[in-house]
Amino acid sequence: MLNTTVVVKNMSDASALARATNQRVRIITMDGETIMPGGAMSGGSKNRKGSIMESKKEIAEITEKIEEYTSQTASLKKAVDDAGEQIADYTVKLKQLEESGAALGETHDILQQEVTQLGFTLSSKTDAVNELTSEVAGLSPEKKLAIMMSKIEDYTHQMTDITTRIDMMSRSQSEKDTQLHSFRVNYSS
Repeated sequence: MLNTTVVVKNMSDASALARATNQRVRIITMDGETIMPGGAMSGGSKNRKGSIMESKKEIAEITEKIEEYTSQTASLKKAVDDAGEQIADYTVKLKQLEESGAALGETHDILQQEVTQLGFTLSSKTDAVNELTSEVAGLSPEKKLAIMMSKIEDYTHQMTDITTRIDMMSRSQSEKDTQLHSFRVNYSS
């Protein structure tokens, strides 16, 4: 004890003594921590025990970690950049597929209209054949036969042409449907 100051070994002892004296004396620990009369506390200095070798080792470890984190950061940045490039490539491909799909859809609609028109044409030609058949029924048998054969031949050629066009358009339509389906499958993937 020095005048009204008491020196103790550690903070536990200082706290116990402060309570015992109702905080009327100044208490200092060997580490420099102080409890003032009235209970106010202040910190002391902590002696860092360590050598230069330990400090160098700690610096080397920290430097190694910094290098490792820098390397990881560079790897992650490259991965992000690569992913960004892939996203850009996929965006371009998606746009191309959307455009192709739209073009195929338009082609499909045009072909569908042509098939419908050819169906109407075939129907009107069939009606004309039936009409001519009725007309021929009123002629003499030989004349009927000659007219009928000529008209039947003409209509048969027209119907064959129309049937051929319908078949070609149906095949083309089927191919376009297959392509459209393929684009939709690719687009949804």
